[in-house]
Amino acid sequence: MEQIVHIQETHNRLRVILNEEQTYVALLDDQGQALQISRGTPRREYLFSQSPGTYVIATDGEILETISEIHEAEEVPIEVRILGYQLGEAGGVIASINGGLFQGSMEELAEKAALDKIKSGLLVYIGEQATQQREQLLPTQELLYGVLGVREKETLQAYRATVMKFEEVLGKLHKQIKKARSAVTLASLKLDFPSRIVSVRSKPSPRKKSPIEKRPLTKDADDSQTKEEE
Repeated sequence: MEQIVHIQETHNRLRVILNEEQTYVALLDDQGQALQISRGTPRREYLFSQSPGTYVIATDGEILETISEIHEAEEVPIEVRILGYQLGEAGGVIASINGGLFQGSMEELAEKAALDKIKSGLLVYIGEQATQQREQLLPTQELLYGVLGVREKETLQAYRATVMKFEEVLGKLHKQIKKARSAVTLASLKLDFPSRIVSVRSKPSPRKKSPIEKRPLTKDADDSQTKEEE
């Protein structure tokens, strides 16, 4: 059976109701070209999303009713995951948008995803980068040696200063990303994590006075020193 149907202006979907369950229903254009074909589990109701216009429904069964209607598509949440980030004229960003790979500039990424989503992805990315780069420079095992007292005091101080430097840079980047109002600002970020262990100079211990220097001069000593001067 074939039947001419219409999707009204401002509508975007056609509902087809059959008299009994069918496994084949097709939507054709006005030239008889198949646009959508539905095969599979038998059912009485089929939905076809199309723009307004005239179409033809073809089926093995009997069509009871066709309804032109508006279907408001559910908004698909967008997830942005930053996979790579490079600065400079040749720089750009590699990202995953809902599982699809993107490679281009930060400005181009902003055309495909909301700025807040990009910022969320960047916050995760820089956190991962901080952990990876710190681990390469100062492995966790080495930090444990320092805490357990296996390393010298000055070495432990250098380790502590290095970790604090990573935290300082990470905190600064977090603030910059959260305050950013454009992709241009995000593209100018500098991931300047430490590339070497921070050197720490130990303060020299105060010189201890000798017992002679500490002992006050007595009156006899003063008289003796005066006679020697005469």
